[in-house]
Amino acid sequence: MFVKNEVEKMLKEAPIKSGPADWIVASLLPELRDAFAKILAVLPPDEKHRSGGYFCLRPLGLECAPVVVSQIGTITDPVKARKYFELAQEKANRLDAHIKTMGHKSSWQSRDPAKNQWGGAIFANGWIFSFSGLPELADEAAMVLVAMRFGFLNPRQVAEITAKSLNPFVDLVLTKIMQRA
Repeated sequence: MFVKNEVEKMLKEAPIKSGPADWIVASLLPELRDAFAKILAVLPPDEKHRSGGYFCLRPLGLECAPVVVSQIGTITDPVKARKYFELAQEKANRLDAHIKTMGHKSSWQSRDPAKNQWGGAIFANGWIFSFSGLPELADEAAMVLVAMRFGFLNPRQVAEITAKSLNPFVDLVLTKIMQRA
């Protein structure tokens, strides 16, 4: 596992060496693809048709733009691709707006299906990780797994996030990983 301080150091040094986008492509996106595959493996049968979505990573601060917005997996329907692209960013922006004012840790806490606002973004050590393309709890689980992998969340923080949404996917995936070990 990467240690949080090492990741933060890489992010600070990245613009000098090769740019943060290079680090994200080389390190973070492969981990996200792995988390995505693990989540797909535990989806219920009626959700197995889902095969892709969009990932958004941005620093905390409403004035901050995303560092990356990237497609993960395959999205064959262009209408859904556009929807997932927009929702990944909407979730991140909405969570950002609620972190300081309401102390939110995930976009689940401000979800409003009537307004097409869903869970799937989490706050982890100054960064917002967001995904759209799976069921919203699976989106959230993928972000939790990636943030854990890079040391941005500890078990207590994972428990805080998943307690808000009663997210079953994180435990399912972690249990499967432990069974293989």
